[in-house]
Amino acid sequence: MYPETDVPPIPILAARLEAILRALPELPAVTAARLAETHGVGPEVVRELLRLDEVARFEALANRGHAPSLVARVLTQDADGARALSPEASRELTEEELHFLLTAVREGRFAKEGLAAVMARTLSGTESVEAALSASGLTGLTRGELDKIVERVLDRNAALIAEKGARAVSPLMGEVMREVRGRWDGKEVAAALAAGVTRRVAGAGAPGP
Repeated sequence: MYPETDVPPIPILAARLEAILRALPELPAVTAARLAETHGVGPEVVRELLRLDEVARFEALANRGHAPSLVARVLTQDADGARALSPEASRELTEEELHFLLTAVREGRFAKEGLAAVMARTLSGTESVEAALSASGLTGLTRGELDKIVERVLDRNAALIAEKGARAVSPLMGEVMREVRGRWDGKEVAAALAAGVTRRVAGAGAPGP
């Protein structure tokens, strides 16, 4: 290649090169290493955040005190679920709206399993996130009400429990969660169901009077 003789050379100053270097995006490997160190995020999650261009919002929300794993789930999974439930939506939730919802979960106002539903209701045109949360019906389930739901499901499935014993927990979990509807944390629901099944199994095996 020969130099262009009709165009004078354009000097590139060191200051300009430095400005270009500062403006370059972070290499994915560097981002992955940094997020792993600061927030304990695994490489697969980082890849999804990078693919969705959500690294900045992830860091902003995690730095506001929200659990990094839950923030990542909201941005990479629940957001898709919300869009599927509200396909007519033409916008994304703002950082402040997500902050409000994550704070509500942290304060125990509703379970994280209900996030996609509340996000979808917000995107569908509900006046505010607070209104969406109130209208969702996901708040207000007490521990006593949870226990009653579990007992109803156990009563309906006595034959299954007699047949499978402790292995009945897995097939019954979906039925309980459909009634709970995101109003209680899934791990606690599973624990309550397992305890109920254990009681039924122990009672069935107890000797009669």
